[in-house]
Amino acid sequence: MAATTPILNLTIFDSHNKKLMVIGDSSYYPSGYNIVSPTVQLTIPGYGVKTLSFTERTINIYNSNDLGITCDVDTCDLVDLPDGVYTIKYSISPAYKWNVTNTFFKVDAIYAKFDEKFLNLQMFTCDGQLKRNQKMALDEIEYYIQGAISAANRCAIDLAVQLYNKANTLLNRFNPKCN
Repeated sequence: MAATTPILNLTIFDSHNKKLMVIGDSSYYPSGYNIVSPTVQLTIPGYGVKTLSFTERTINIYNSNDLGITCDVDTCDLVDLPDGVYTIKYSISPAYKWNVTNTFFKVDAIYAKFDEKFLNLQMFTCDGQLKRNQKMALDEIEYYIQGAISAANRCAIDLAVQLYNKANTLLNRFNPKCN
């Protein structure tokens, strides 16, 4: 039996782009349901809360201008969105009754750094043991990044930040050269 009331849900897509956030509406709306005032409230690390319009039943793409990190018009150069824990509250009218909140850890910046280190590996010139050690180090770093994502998905924010910081520290120390 189909639900007669909306069931709100969001899907956060990995854009692999430091300048974008991609949020999809994966909600269920009963046939003929009139959706009124769809909005999202985003809590952005280091920038506070921003309320934005949201288009239901589709994918919404936001950049630094949309989020108020740069300016509110399309003439400003876009900047990278900060990595960190984001909270997204999606609501339709009446918002006290119809809302859903998700948290997630944006990791595009750290993955860009990870990719750079990986691409600078001298995999074909290093000896076998050094290659194995470098691979194990990168695996460990990615393990911490994935742990941060998982912790944030389960609202374990302190753990998420600790795991992210550990990954970032290890990544900063990682040497891709065959010294």
